[in-house]
Amino acid sequence: MKKLIFFLLVLSFGCGKGDKDPTHQTDEQTETATLPTQRKNVAILIFDGVQIIDFSGPYEVFGQAGYNVFTVAEKLDTIKAHMKLDVLPRYHFSNNPKPDIIVVPGGGAPHHLPKDDPTIEWIISTSNDAEYVLSVCNGAFFLASAGLLKDREATTYAPMINHITMYAPNTKPIYDKRFVQSGNIITSGGLSAGIDASLHIVSLDKGVGRATEVANNMEYNWNPKSEYVRSQLADMQLLNVLDFNPPLFNRKVIKYEGDDTYWICEYEVKREETLQAFYAQFDEAAERYDWNKVNEISTENSIVTNWRFTDYNHDTWICQTQFSTIDNKGNIRLLIDLKRN
Repeated sequence: MKKLIFFLLVLSFGCGKGDKDPTHQTDEQTETATLPTQRKNVAILIFDGVQIIDFSGPYEVFGQAGYNVFTVAEKLDTIKAHMKLDVLPRYHFSNNPKPDIIVVPGGGAPHHLPKDDPTIEWIISTSNDAEYVLSVCNGAFFLASAGLLKDREATTYAPMINHITMYAPNTKPIYDKRFVQSGNIITSGGLSAGIDASLHIVSLDKGVGRATEVANNMEYNWNPKSEYVRSQLADMQLLNVLDFNPPLFNRKVIKYEGDDTYWICEYEVKREETLQAFYAQFDEAAERYDWNKVNEISTENSIVTNWRFTDYNHDTWICQTQFSTIDNKGNIRLLIDLKRN
């Protein structure tokens, strides 16, 4: 009989709830996992064109950490998020609970809105008593329109960092951080950077240990020092000059690699125009962004050019581009070799 009882006890501990990952929390467990029992409210703004990971990444972080997370929109109509995702907001601007933390994502967000715009009015009114206001990606421009970035440091989606002062002239743009905290205002880079910034807020509120626990539960490789900064990679220098019409949407990427000191990219593209006309678009963009042409060697089927330019940080770069014809069907090879001098 004693052996039977012992066997049943082993079964009771080895099956059912006991065989689940103890770090994984269901919605019901998350409700009661965090002390104190009065959970803080996290309001996440959504709007037509909102970038999915900009709002869903922070939603996952704060939800995992035990906060009361909810979406808010101007109206309780279906939101058409980026990539045709339909999202139904939980609250509208007039009935949402008072937020302790506000998340303002980016996506299809304009660079400037007037103070009497409903979204800007909501941000201003709710931010007055909020512990933290977090923008993700170009959601920073919502904060700029609301006057929340005045006399602060801020960052945003890497290609748009230098646009901040156009709409918030008293804001200092930061290029070398994944997210920036200035008082209770936190601005992050684009997309996944919002996850890091959200974990940072959790670490401030609940401790680094809790934030690490949440990151591990999400199977997210969180680096509190945020050493990966998109705007510091060398390929950022190429974004403006690769401005073709039509854009290189259907390019075949042969190589795309580098770090903060060099970048090599190789594409195969199919174009309707001639090799010379295709190259001319690059040449015009390079001139527009103050790339200096050192020399050019041109043949019927190949154009090799060496360039030199200086970036916003006064660093000098050298770049070689090679445009070459692959066949007589309009396929062109574009090779770019970029190095910090």
